[in-house]
Amino acid sequence: MNRILLITLFSLLAACSPESSYQVKRESLTSHVEASGELKPLQSSTLAPPAVARMWQFQIKQMATENSKVKEGELVLAFDDKQVRDRMLDKQAELATAKKELENQSLKQEADEEELKLALAEMQMNFDKAKRRADIVDNSRSELERQKSVLDFKIAQIDLHLANEKLKHHQASKKRNIKLASAKVERLQGDVRELKQSIAKLQVHAPFDGIVLYKADWNGEKPVVGESVNFGQAVMEIAKPDQLQIVAQIREADSGQVKAGQKVDILLSGSQDIALSGTVASLGQVFRNMSRQDKRRIIDAAIVLVHIDLNTMRPGMTARVKIQVQQFDQALTLPQHLVKTDGQRHWVRLTDGSERDVKLSSLTQGRAVVQSGLDEGESVLP
Repeated sequence: MNRILLITLFSLLAACSPESSYQVKRESLTSHVEASGELKPLQSSTLAPPAVARMWQFQIKQMATENSKVKEGELVLAFDDKQVRDRMLDKQAELATAKKELENQSLKQEADEEELKLALAEMQMNFDKAKRRADIVDNSRSELERQKSVLDFKIAQIDLHLANEKLKHHQASKKRNIKLASAKVERLQGDVRELKQSIAKLQVHAPFDGIVLYKADWNGEKPVVGESVNFGQAVMEIAKPDQLQIVAQIREADSGQVKAGQKVDILLSGSQDIALSGTVASLGQVFRNMSRQDKRRIIDAAIVLVHIDLNTMRPGMTARVKIQVQQFDQALTLPQHLVKTDGQRHWVRLTDGSERDVKLSSLTQGRAVVQSGLDEGESVLP
């Protein structure tokens, strides 16, 4: 019974006690836009499968260790070249056959030409004999013998002409056949040379001194040895570690507040968090989705760092950034939860129970910055 009386009495006293009020005061505040980001190199080179004829998928055969330091010209990425090497062996076999055919063709053409030259020489000799006999004036020969000599001469003349034409035709044909056989050899030599170059391109070397960074795919998964990737798909990048920046992902709703030159507070995530400062260098031109799965619209902001410690910082580290978008010096403020919102209207409840509309400049750090509607020292109820 006594306990019930005490509880009732306490409730009555609490109901009669006045509500706690808060006074509007002046203070200096900084409005921030918060975002996530990543430490990225200013200069880097993305490595992907090269352009190789009749290849669209490439199996990773070898990769340099992620975050390892590499020298210019060092092998950092290799793709399986079996498919190209098999094609090259086939082409080399075709080339060897074509070279042999060219050699045989040349020998045969030379041999045939020699035979035709001998035949021409024989026809020339027969022609000369027949001409001499036809030119002899001998009254002792009968008319039949003279006609036979003239006929033999005409036949020898025709045979000589045919032998000459055969040789000319062969020489033209020889030139054409050798040219065709040589063209086939040159084409196959070009094919073999191109395949050798393709094999060499499948061995990717570092374009400059830097750090190896693996590139994640659309699913956020990084490549591994033995995995197949498509042509054009980025596999890794070589980054110059001495030139770093933060690339922050700014929400579309906040993008209008972010401008070049604004100061930034940065917290790099690592085995030990690293606090840094920087400045917004530029804002991207195009909005994009956060990721394939996350359709929130964002835009990239590049942030230059005041100080870079290569011993503790490396590309790929994640970061949280707070961009100082607006500074309020001795502004009228009150706790944000005291401001009621009704559509576009903002209002507060005064100690006399009345309501008053207020106009706000900003909401930041749990504080509402009052532009008009309240004076310093006025009290507001929750």
